[in-house]
Amino acid sequence: MPNAEWERLKEALKEAPTEEARKRAAEAMRRYLATRPTKKSRPTLVSLGLKKSYPSAIPV
Repeated sequence: MPNAEWERLKEALKEAPTEEARKRAAEAMRRYLATRPTKKSRPTLVSLGLKKSYPSAIPV
C-alpha cells in the first residue's frame, strides 16, 4: 500500500539528474525508509504429502 512518502520518492526520482535533484531524492529515500513498515514476510515450509518430512529443508 503506497503512502505519501513513497509518492514523494517517486516524484523525486523522476527529476532531471542534477546535484540538487539527487540530494532531494536521497532525502526522500531516507524519509521513505524511516516510515515504511518493518514487518518482513518469512517463508513457511509446507508439506503437501501425508506424513512426509522435509528432506530439503535448510536449518536456519
